[in-house]
Formats: sequence, C-alpha cells, structure tokens
Amino acid sequence: MKKTLYSEIDRVLPKLVKMRRDIHAHPELAFEEVRTAEVASRYFKTLGLDVNRGVAKTGVVGLLRGSLPGRTLAIRAELDAVPIQERSNFSHASKKADIMHACGHDGHLAISLGTAKILSLMKDRLRGNVKFILQPADEGRGGAKAMIEAGVLQDSPRIEAILGIHSSPEVPLGKVALTDGAAVLTDSFQIQIQGRGGHPAFPQTVIDPIFLSAQVINGLQSLTGRFASSAVTLSTIQGGSAPNVIPDSVQIKGMIQIESAGQRDALRGAMESLVAGVCGAYGGRCQVDYEAGTPMPRQDAAFAGQICKGAEALWGPDHLQNLGHPAPGTEELSPFLESVPGAICLLGTTPAGAESVPLHSPYFDFNDQALAPGIQIAVATTFSYLNGGIPSR
Repeated sequence: MKKTLYSEIDRVLPKLVKMRRDIHAHPELAFEEVRTAEVASRYFKTLGLDVNRGVAKTGVVGLLRGSLPGRTLAIRAELDAVPIQERSNFSHASKKADIMHACGHDGHLAISLGTAKILSLMKDRLRGNVKFILQPADEGRGGAKAMIEAGVLQDSPRIEAILGIHSSPEVPLGKVALTDGAAVLTDSFQIQIQGRGGHPAFPQTVIDPIFLSAQVINGLQSLTGRFASSAVTLSTIQGGSAPNVIPDSVQIKGMIQIESAGQRDALRGAMESLVAGVCGAYGGRCQVDYEAGTPMPRQDAAFAGQICKGAEALWGPDHLQNLGHPAPGTEELSPFLESVPGAICLLGTTPAGAESVPLHSPYFDFNDQALAPGIQIAVATTFSYLNGGIPSR
C-alpha cells in the first residue's frame, strides 16, 4: 500500500499546494472564515463526503464513510488566521492588512483535504468512518468548545478518537514528534496602569505611567524565578502619542505558561500584588485582568501508540521523536480530549541546515514540503486505528 499511497499523494500535491497558497493569500479571523470554509466544503463534496456547513457559525464537518463497519475517527484542523501584518514577499502573501496565516493553519487544512482525498480512494478497505472537523476560532476564541456544544462529538456516527496535526518549525522536515502528555496551562493577562498625564517640563505635576510600566515589567520577570517551570511573556505595551506629552495611562498585555492550576492561583496573586505595590508606591492606580486559557492537550498513550505504529510502518523508527516535555503554546484540541481519547502530532517543517522561522512571526509561511509527510502520517494513523494496521496492498 505504501507505494500506492506515495504515488497518489504525489498526484494530488500540486492541487493542494495551489489551494494552500490561495487560503494563505485570503486569511480570515476567528468566526469570520466564510471563504475558507467554502473552499474546504466544495472540495469535500467533490470527494463524495457528507458535508455540514455552519457548525459553530463557520465550522465545517466532512464525513467519509468506509465501506466496512467499524469505529469513527476524527481528524481536526483549524480555519482561522491571526491578527498579524505579513512581511514576507511571497507571491501568495496575505492580501489583507494585519491578518495572516502565521500558525500553519492553512497547511493543516490542506493536509486534512489531502487526507480526505487519499482515504476516499481507499475507502473500500477502510473499517469505519473518518469525520473531518474543520474548526473556526482556534486562536484563543473558543472555537473548539463551540463545536463541541454544536454536537460534533456526539452526532452520528459518534466520534471515538481524535487526531490533531500541528506544524512545528522546531522539528526537522520529514519527522513528527509527540509530547510527553503533560498539560501546560497558558493564560493571558492585561494590565492597565493609570497615572496622571502632563507636560514633561513639569514632572512634579504628573504621575508617569510609562515609568511605572518599566518598574512593573522588571518586576514581572522576577516571577519566573519564584514559580518553577513558569514563563511570563509580554507581547504588547501601549501608551502615549507624542514626545512632549506624558500620557495618562499605559496598557500591558502578555501570557503566562504554568504547569498546574495550583500554581495559577499563586502566580496570579503574586502578579496582582506586585503591580498594585509598584503603582501604589508612586501614586498610580492599576487594574489586572487575568484570563485562564486552554491547556496543551494531554495525549492518550494508547492513541499516541497508533501514531507511532503508523509512522514506523511508513518510515521506520528514525522519523519519530518524543519531545520528552510539554509543547509550549496553546492548542484547542484540549477541549476535545476531555471527552474522547486522542493526541496531537507535531509535524516538522524546517529543512536540514535551514534556520527555522517561528510560529506567529510576520515572516512565517507553512512549508509545502511538509504536506506529503502530514498526509502520510494522517492516513497511516487512520488505518492503524480503524484497521489495526496499514494494508499490505
């Protein structure tokens, strides 16, 4: 079967690359993915899948029924882009200001479409069904929860396991990686520092919020030393509009990564005390808004074994890595994993000897060379889970 799989993927790759680049050029934000959903739905229909549009507003579910009875596996991909101004010079660069596919969702979607194509050609050997879940609003907007509430897990045929694939510039091209299954909590915060603006020539009459923000930022960095395996990242700071005006306020936004909910409460309390102490010492006021985020998924060991089994059957053991630690960032596969077993597979995108471009960089672009390995691992995992292994022919 491997020879057939590789040749069929090679046959469909040019079309998938074209579709992926078209999606990249026309990104859409959370719950606005109308065009993206239409492209995916139209392609699913050409393959003969049962298609349900408008799930959780802009989500799509495509159902591929195998010819033989069996279980139902879900393969999930994301539709949304992120609010970043693209700075690359690719011919398929984003045509929309301040919006781009900087997290590989265009590639994940293309992999799902390609997997649907390949499995549709092999459905006479497929024991069970594959439900393709194309989720809106992955980037911190709760799209997974909205789809679950819409019934994607329970609707017939009921999903019994779920696979997620996410591009990873840190993993070499042609390899896949699994995490150690631990959950990392990723929260966000917003700090509003209120001072009293005025003229720089009369500093005795103002309470400078920019000075206060500098003290707060230094203090926040000290929190990582007090809480093991935590990280505080500042992403935006906004305040002021002219060199001769001290502003009234400054706003700071950022993220925190921690390993346990117990640490979350303690770290949040320490942050609020630190900010209040600094601002109060200089006569300022503050407000800290803290939002608990989505943990990285805790993978099911048995299902992760299906990924390993499929990868080894295709490529041998040398192409599979175990990170040995939790993957950083957020991942909305987690809400699905609270209800069904599954795992996320990190797909390598960086060629040997090349410098990796990080996710959420304005210069990021999904590597089209990773499409084939992504489809291969998705198809192999599907047959491992549903059929017990890849057919010999």
